[in-house]
Amino acid sequence: MVSLKDTVEWKRGMMNIGHRPTFNGEEVSVEVHLFDFSGNLYGQELLVSLVGRIRDERRFDSLEALKEQLARDRESANCLLDEAYKTDEDKINNP
Repeated sequence: MVSLKDTVEWKRGMMNIGHRPTFNGEEVSVEVHLFDFSGNLYGQELLVSLVGRIRDERRFDSLEALKEQLARDRESANCLLDEAYKTDEDKINNP
């Protein structure tokens, strides 16, 4: 999962670095999905902060199965981001 900082604020999201095996990808790609964001960021320079890792990349039998897993991944990412930010707040508020 990632936190993404643009010129204004950090945004929650998750990222895949891999071959996209469900789509028979051969080259390594990097894809970032931002939660609750609409807009076009192509061509813009963004800072991506890696916060944690959810699971290994794997091939899914269908697009629907992939979508279902991504929904579970999103829940996991939000829980891990909540914990990461809570830990940072605790460090700031209780040195």
